[in-house]
Amino acid sequence: MLDRAVALTLRNLSTLFLLGAIVFVPLHLAHAFAFRNVLSVADLRSDISEFPEGKKVRNVGTEELGDERSTLLVLLLVEAGISVLLVGGARRVVEIDDGDGVPTVTDAWSHALPLLQTVPVSARSSGPLLVCGSIGVLAAFLIYRIGALATELLGDDKAFVGVGLSRGAAVALFVTFVIGPVAALSTGNRPNPAPQSLDVY
Repeated sequence: MLDRAVALTLRNLSTLFLLGAIVFVPLHLAHAFAFRNVLSVADLRSDISEFPEGKKVRNVGTEELGDERSTLLVLLLVEAGISVLLVGGARRVVEIDDGDGVPTVTDAWSHALPLLQTVPVSARSSGPLLVCGSIGVLAAFLIYRIGALATELLGDDKAFVGVGLSRGAAVALFVTFVIGPVAALSTGNRPNPAPQSLDVY
């Protein structure tokens, strides 16, 4: 089960990643743009958090820091709901892959929104899902850290671009290692073709 979950996810990594990235990256870019002032003083966050009420640096005070954190949490909860819909698209990717076809993002999205069908993942799948989820967390963390290093090259005024891209990509990569295995395990193994009988004359 674990082999199937990992193999199918890695084989279709780019398709599954783009399935979520086309939603998550724009959302995080929009959030980062809305709080670009906060992100431009990220290095001073710990100091600003101790400021008395009313004191600000570049129009950023404790209230703005709190707003950025709370809206980011809301955004992540919204993305968790969107991820449920993406399972339908991921199942389509797995079905096409099992049929030796070439999965596409547009075809996957066409099967994502009408989902709300049951996803029969058995209790035995919890182990493989936990392993794949752990891989997703590690991969997302690495992407985010790489993005954070690259963001330093952009300067304070454009830091929101790097933060938005790295956050969106990290979320999309983590979701890839969740919806891919769920889809792989819920569709079961590809049936082997029935052996043809041979008539001996």
